[in-house]
Order: sequence, then structure tokens, then C-alpha cells
Amino acid sequence: MKNKRILFMGGKNVGYGCLEYLIENKYLIIGCYINSEDTATNRWYDSVTELCLKHQIPVFYYPDVNSFESEKNIQKLSPDIITVNYYDQILKQNIISIPKNGCLNLHLALSQVHRGCYPTTWSIIRGDKYTGATLHYITEKIDGGPIVAQKKIKISGDWTGKDIYFKVTDVGIALF
Repeated sequence: MKNKRILFMGGKNVGYGCLEYLIENKYLIIGCYINSEDTATNRWYDSVTELCLKHQIPVFYYPDVNSFESEKNIQKLSPDIITVNYYDQILKQNIISIPKNGCLNLHLALSQVHRGCYPTTWSIIRGDKYTGATLHYITEKIDGGPIVAQKKIKISGDWTGKDIYFKVTDVGIALF
């Protein structure tokens, strides 16, 4: 996999940690699509953009990842695989079908329990006893593609949403 051309999409702590792993282990990262708020000055998380610039990885931002312009850029980059790690947009088939080896998503929940946005929050709202992280292939069904790996953790009764977010972030990075 180290010789595969990886297009990274993501942000926040989990995206930063996964990108840092790829860089430290000398994977071939051909570019990075960032979230809209990644360069905000008042953010509470490390910037994927800053990490990319430090390592001379091209950074891209498109308000619509599925737009014609974005699609053409991705085709030009010619990724073997796209990794999505807390990216704030949903990929449609025109993007999913570009990389030869598919698109992988790291979802901060057990995907068969919570799909979509804010899964760590839903764990508290629904009173779940377990949560976790799921690495799966991307299909048009949100967080519904074939599972590559999954890690389950028990939720402590005194955890807040913030606690769950950070614990599942750590589990997700390790799983990745």
C-alpha cells in the first residue's frame, strides 16, 4: 500500500492523526482535500492544512467535492485510493469511482449502529453501552459500505460527549 497514490480528505483531530500516521510512515500522499473550517484561527484542533504545508503536500478546498472542477482535479491527481477521515462532505459516485482501489472512510462509530453526522453525540442521546470506530469502503449508502476493520469500546456512565469524541478519535486513529 505504501506505493499507492493516496488522496487524503479530512480534518479535525482524527484527520490530523491519520494524516500524521501516513506521513510518518512515508506513504505517498498526492494531495489533501480539507474541511471548510480547517484554516480558521479560533479552532480547537490541529490543522490538517498546516501539517500538509509543513510536508509540502498540495492542499485543496472545494465547496462541493462532487463538482465538475473537483472531479477533474481528482482525475488529474490520479489517486489509487482516497482516504476520508472526518471530511465534512459526502462523496457521490462520480468521485467514488475515480480511484482504482476505492475510497476508504474512517467513521467514528460502529457503522451498523450510527451512520452519518455526530455519531458520538447520538451514542449519548440513545444511551448506548458501546461505541467505536469503523474503517469501511465508501459506497453511495452513507457509512454503509463493506467493513474493513472495526474497534468497539465500552462507554463509561460518566462520559460526556467530549469524552466519547476524544476516546473514539484515539481508537479511530489506532484502527486506521
